[in-house]
Order: sequence, then C-alpha cells, then structure tokens
Amino acid sequence: MSKVKIERPKIMDPREIEATSMAIIEPYLKEFQFRSGEKEIYKRVIHTTGEPSIASQIKISPNFVSVTTAALRRKCTIITDAEMVKAGINKRNLTICGNDVVCAIHDPEVIKLAQKVGTTRAVAAVSYLAPEIEQSIFAVGNAPTALYEVLRLIVEGDLRPAAIIGVPVGFVGAAESKELLISLAPQLAEMGIAWIALQGTRGGSAIAATIINALLIQVTREEQNV
Repeated sequence: MSKVKIERPKIMDPREIEATSMAIIEPYLKEFQFRSGEKEIYKRVIHTTGEPSIASQIKISPNFVSVTTAALRRKCTIITDAEMVKAGINKRNLTICGNDVVCAIHDPEVIKLAQKVGTTRAVAAVSYLAPEIEQSIFAVGNAPTALYEVLRLIVEGDLRPAAIIGVPVGFVGAAESKELLISLAPQLAEMGIAWIALQGTRGGSAIAATIINALLIQVTREEQNV
C-alpha cells in the first residue's frame, strides 16, 4: 500500500476551533432579530447540527432566556426525557451553576408504571416526576410522547414547569408534538411558562443538551463576573 501523507488541521486548539466556528456561523444569522441571549442558543444549535438553515425552524417564546436563566440561578432542577440529554450537558458549568439533572427513564418504578398502565416509559416518567417538574426546566430531546404528556398535564392539571425545551426527533409524532407546543403559546404565556421548539422531524438529545448548555454558559459568565 502506498504511503499517503495526511496533514493535520491548521487549527488544533479546541477553544480556537469553537471560536472560529462561531465566527463562521455569525453571517448566517444576519437576517434574524434576537432578544438578549437568544443568539447564543441559535449559534450553538447550528454548531451542533452543522446546518445553518435549521435556524429558521427554531421557535422561541419571548421570555425563554429570561425565565430559564432565572430558574437556573434559583438552582432549579433540569429534567430530561433521555439519558443522552443528561450526558450531553456540560458538567463543569452545571457544577458552577449548582443545578441537578434528573432522568427517570430507567427507574424501576417508571418501568413498572409503564407496564401497568400500558404506556411508554417516557410518559410514565413524566407522571412519576410530576412533583419535580414543577418550576423545573423540562427538556425533551427524544420522545414526543413525553412532550405530549407534559403539555397534557399543564393544560388539564396544575403542572407548571418554568420552561419546556421541545426538540424530539423522529417521524412518528415528533413534528406534531412540537406544533402542539407552539400552538399553545398564548396559554403558556398566561401561565408564565417559557418554551423553545424545533419545527419538523429534526431534533434530538444533542440539540436539547446544546440549548441547556447555551443557557448554562450565560449563567456561568454572570457568576464569574460577580
């Protein structure tokens, strides 16, 4: 086999790679009008997906950044539908901010409840964690059934998370669950519940984690500047 010389990339420092990536993304967002803190979220979602056009599919409530960063400063719990979301959250910034992350998808009680009721574990986890979801940031990156269930409990009951991150991925129910979230914007606004969604079939745990990380970065910067 003939030897092939492979050149190393010119940029090797992780911080420089990230900074260069963000600079490359910046021109793609010129047409957008952002409220404080929103651009950080958009840039990081684009960075995670490698797809600038995804910015047009992001829908966000006017109070999303202010409500979520305030909740994080209050040490709210972050609840996720999937362990992959939890795994993707920056542990250093999470420690600095002092927030807990909870995912009950593999909890034995959730598994039993799902089998008993005949539903998905994602739905059972929402019911199981309902008391903890109160004033939490609830992030859905995988299971549209979890998003449907938390919205049902909000509309039909007294559940009041601080914010919802609705970015489940897939071809069965994902797009529809996110459209439901968007359609409930007026009611959620009356309740003070902030939200963000990604229209269409695209989404995923990495995007949900990225949104949380963008918020943690903002709160961490505030903490370190004090």
